Amino acid sequence: MKQLFLFGAGASAGSGPCHPEVPPVGATLIRPLLSFLRVRTLIDVGLLKLFETNFELGMHEFWTRHPGAMQHFIRDMAYYFSRFSPEPGNHYIELVRTIKTKHHDVLLSTLNHEMLIEAAITICGSTVAYEGHGSGSTGDFTLLKLHGSCNFLPDLGGGSISGISLAMGPPDPAYRSMAIAAQSRPERDMNKVRKFLQEEDVLAPEMAVYHKDKTILFGDYRNGLRWQAEWRSFLAEADQLFVIGTSLVEHDTHIWDAVKTYRGSVCWVSRNPEAARNWCSSHGVRFEHTASTFEQFVPIYRSRY
Repeated sequence: MKQLFLFGAGASAGSGPCHPEVPPVGATLIRPLLSFLRVRTLIDVGLLKLFETNFELGMHEFWTRHPGAMQHFIRDMAYYFSRFSPEPGNHYIELVRTIKTKHHDVLLSTLNHEMLIEAAITICGSTVAYEGHGSGSTGDFTLLKLHGSCNFLPDLGGGSISGISLAMGPPDPAYRSMAIAAQSRPERDMNKVRKFLQEEDVLAPEMAVYHKDKTILFGDYRNGLRWQAEWRSFLAEADQLFVIGTSLVEHDTHIWDAVKTYRGSVCWVSRNPEAARNWCSSHGVRFEHTASTFEQFVPIYRSRY
């Protein structure tokens, strides 16, 4: 049995006990994030309201107005996400423990930047790799972070950049001229990640901008293309695609275009499945509303799949 999991922000928000609090989702992100942003003075009342209406639209407007501040926004956003960790009773921990008992061929993937899944895997006594699968993986689990991660730090071969501002263009769907093109490395020690994010004044992690085009400004966009290709390859042979806590946003074509031709079952976990059900029906994709919440999903997965 081959199973592909895709987690969105709603999964982490509904994952149960977390430190220091449960991560916010969607437009509710901007208020708690604001106090961590050193560029928050650039966000006026009108722009704040736009963020609170639609975070991606707010991000587009901020980038349009203040392209030179994007390096700081991304870095401080990464620091904000680096703070989260699962506590006992968290559903990521419960799910990882359950997956380990089943011995299915499983690939995990997430659209999130935080580290809840990696921490859950470690708590369960297993290791995680960010690429490869099966014999090609160096970990017990492979987790594809399709939009990058707060711990994917730029690797300049021991060098550093400081004391400069970066000139970058405004949002553009074809924008691949990164602010800094460099290799990245996953840093497992979150104290080192936070130290980097607090002390660095130019560089930022390899994290897609929370924007409809999911542009990677630091690192190498080809990494994202490789992760997405690996995701699509596994999906083509998977029996089930479990989608937990994300919306079906059609302009995220790097995800949903592949699902249009998927021949397995899309198992949806959300309180509001109708849009996804209708979309799947229109493309001839099998759809199951498996559960309304992450909490409900874990025992259902344990007994049914």
